[in-house]
Amino acid sequence: MKTCGFQTFPFSQLLVASHGELQVKTMNKNKIKNYTILAGSVGIIGGIVHQADATISHTTVNGGTGLATTPYGYLSFDFDTGAYKSGNDTTYDVRFGSTSINGNNSDNLVAYFSGSDSKILASGETIDGSLTFKQLSNTDSHITNSGTDYLGFSITRSSQTHYGWARVSRNGNVKTLFEFAWNQTAGEAINAGQTVVPEPAESVVMMAAGAAGLVALRKRRNIKKTA
Repeated sequence: MKTCGFQTFPFSQLLVASHGELQVKTMNKNKIKNYTILAGSVGIIGGIVHQADATISHTTVNGGTGLATTPYGYLSFDFDTGAYKSGNDTTYDVRFGSTSINGNNSDNLVAYFSGSDSKILASGETIDGSLTFKQLSNTDSHITNSGTDYLGFSITRSSQTHYGWARVSRNGNVKTLFEFAWNQTAGEAINAGQTVVPEPAESVVMMAAGAAGLVALRKRRNIKKTA
């Protein structure tokens, strides 16, 4: 039911402007079905376009072999450019030291486990605003040498929050960075290890069904014209 002014009309009736007056037009069931198919198809297509806007920027370090710090040394990496290097470079987003992890300013924050210890994430864990982020992690006792530990990051760009991750390992006083990524769509979560935005498979199927309905509608119209 749709309401207009003080009168209520069923969905099968539309208000049409004619010579400055509102007139009620009644549609039959076939027209209702056709308009529903058309509206649904347009809505689904619009949704898919919106999903396609999401982009994840992913960098593999040294072909996957990673970059290690020297004992008690640092390496630095940058989400925007995908650059990484040995050494303590304050122009990069993150400085990854043998005993600490530093966001170079308040725009690059590390997820915290408790106190000053960085939070270690497993592959697939969600990184979003539900985590607590801080600029400096003074300790990293939870990082292991398995090569499957992830750190979560909050990244601010143009006053908007983005989320990212880095896969790391720690062997004594040496840390290794293997890869890192961030979601370029502001406010959208990213999963640890996620490198692409998945296609909305269900929506694709629905769009195909809607498109088939449009084809059928056109065929019926052509039959009527030739009859």
